[in-house]
Order: sequence, then structure tokens, then C-alpha cells
Amino acid sequence: MSEYELLPDVFVSVTPAGAYHAAVGGAQRAASATGDDPAHRLLVGILGEPRTPEPAPERLAAWTGLTDPEAALAVLHRVQSVGWVRAETVARDAPSARIEQDIPGLLRQLSTEQRALLADATGFQLASSGFAHESAEGIAALAADLAMVHARHQGLLHGNLRLHRGGIATVDAAGNSQLGLWPLAIGTHAFLLVVAGAPLFNHAAFADMVWGLTRRYAASA
Repeated sequence: MSEYELLPDVFVSVTPAGAYHAAVGGAQRAASATGDDPAHRLLVGILGEPRTPEPAPERLAAWTGLTDPEAALAVLHRVQSVGWVRAETVARDAPSARIEQDIPGLLRQLSTEQRALLADATGFQLASSGFAHESAEGIAALAADLAMVHARHQGLLHGNLRLHRGGIATVDAAGNSQLGLWPLAIGTHAFLLVVAGAPLFNHAAFADMVWGLTRRYAASA
């Protein structure tokens, strides 16, 4: 008898913590070439769905890449236990992620100062909220430079010092972030998320942004 049981008429969604693990953790995996694990593949698989899906055995196998149904269920149980996914009784459609129309509104909710921007890996600004246009362009270019330095020292930061799944920030005298950068991996695409003030990544807007970007850039990858 299986140790785990799927409940009927239940849909699974990725929480903000799960979206952070999928996107920020995915960026660190890409930089260190450590590859995916079943939990990461599960999160990315769910985020690639157009609606919050029912976790049927065949879906779990496709998401995790595990052919053993019990092993796939164990992965789902593990990510639910750490709060990366949750069960819902009503299915929801994936949010729209049009860069100019939708992303700025989500970015605004990720900052205590309502100032944040999204850029690509080259430092090209894609969307922003709260920054003047000239400042946003300069910040995006700065973020690209910092991300390259961060990636160059992955071995020290994540190997020797064991600093995992974090960002890079300018801080005040009390150690509070004034401007923070987080590299994101969405499929094969690399993004840079910059947030002024304290980040609000526990907000539903963060999960919605990662879900929408995954649907737009990685669902067919």
C-alpha cells in the first residue's frame, strides 16, 4: 500500500516561497552547473501549467521525471511539507505576464518603497515601477555587472561560505537593504530582479510574476 494518497478534487499551486526556490534557486543552479533535482523540476512543471492543476500520477511523473509513482508522490509530499506548494479547492488561471502592461503592477508589490524593476541578463530594462526612466536604465546596467561578479564567485559564496539562494544588496549602517538584486532563471532565460527597500517576496505577487513569466518564456521550453 502506498504511503501517500492524492485527495480528489484538489488543485496544487506554487507558493511565493516555492516560486523563490524555483526562480532564484534555479539561477544559482545554472551558475554553478549543479543541474535540476526532482523538487525543482516539480515546481517548474506546476508553474508551466495554464491553470492550477490536479496532481494526477501521470502529471507528477512528467513534472519530476521520476517513473516510480511512489517516489514522485514523496517529492510532492516533501515540497508541500516545506511550504513550497499548497492545495486549493478552486482552480485558478495563470496570471498574464505582458511585460509593459502586467509586470509593473506586480513589481510594485514586491518593494516596501514600491520601486522595483526587471531586466534581462545583459542589463536591458524590461519593466519597472517607481524608478525614473533614466535611473531604471542605469540600475539595470549596474545589476548586470553585479550579476556577472556574483556568478564568477559562485564557488566561494555557495561552496566555501554556503550562502545559498540569496541576492546582492547595498545596505545601510543597520544592515537593511537599500537596493537589492536577485538573478532569476525562467527556463533557459535569465532575468535580473532589482528591488528598492525591503523585498516583499512573501507576497502573492511574487508567485504570480514567476508563474506568468514561466508560462510566457519557459512553458514550451
